[in-house]
Amino acid sequence: MTPLMPNGIWQAIMAASDAFQIVTLLADSRWRHCAAALLAAFFYAWITENQILFSYGLHLVILLSAGWIGVNMFAVNRAIGGLR
Repeated sequence: MTPLMPNGIWQAIMAASDAFQIVTLLADSRWRHCAAALLAAFFYAWITENQILFSYGLHLVILLSAGWIGVNMFAVNRAIGGLR
């Protein structure tokens, strides 16, 4: 099976969400940081699901991506709770 989008698009989405997170870390706004972490978690979950269903199946990179989703959700929790 082929993925829904080419790998270059997946990689561009991940790079853009990571760049957005870095920019929001430099700004001192917890709500922007929360939005960046939430978007990153959403994009990584979407990409991970599509890679499992339509491409490689379960392997090490998918597990690392799932861990990164957890890190981002922890960041969302801290931002909502008011911690930096």
